[in-house]
Amino acid sequence: MRRLVFVVVLAALLSPVPASALCAVPSMQPVVIKAAREGSIVVGTEAGYASQRKDRGEAAQPTWTIKTTSGSVKPVVVELAPGLVTYRLPDRVDAGELVDGTTVIGTLTRTKGSTPLAAPAPTKLRSQETQNIRGNTVQTTASFSSIPADAIAVIVVDAATNRPRSYGLVDPNLLEATIYARGRCSALPNKTVPTVAGDKVILRWVDKTGAVSADSKPIVVTKA
Repeated sequence: MRRLVFVVVLAALLSPVPASALCAVPSMQPVVIKAAREGSIVVGTEAGYASQRKDRGEAAQPTWTIKTTSGSVKPVVVELAPGLVTYRLPDRVDAGELVDGTTVIGTLTRTKGSTPLAAPAPTKLRSQETQNIRGNTVQTTASFSSIPADAIAVIVVDAATNRPRSYGLVDPNLLEATIYARGRCSALPNKTVPTVAGDKVILRWVDKTGAVSADSKPIVVTKA
């Protein structure tokens, strides 16, 4: 019996998710948010469970390459926020296909670029924490009077350090976006920083070409 208890405790300590017999092993997946054919492909990170699908890692995939008419080259990978990157054409390459082995992720064509979006103007940031006997959950949302049609994501940046904390997907047809969420058994991208009530942050839009907007004014998260 003592040996069994030791094994259970050790497994809990080594688990990559909060220690709970009911939490499944997490699985991370790179997911294309927008393949714009305009010089950049935006890829995010989606969390799931290993029992449902194999863990493929986060958005930055070191084995992905760009296939051109003259061969294969490494893409330029730019981290916008934890779990959110863009894949871009390297210098002197005007077009190519971003591929994962034999699977085509998207097509890239060099363009002159687009005018960055104006800075976000959030009306409020609210964080709500719910507790129960199984643990607690946190969800932080940003509200806007409008969201640009070309915006696909919003980045949360620490106002003091200027370092990205997390990101959230946006829908121009909606006026609210989740910018941080953590459940009892959540798996989050590496380097994600919680954004909760009392934090002062800056927001940045990411458009469909992977370009980042100007910074919003610093805003303090309030308790929902």
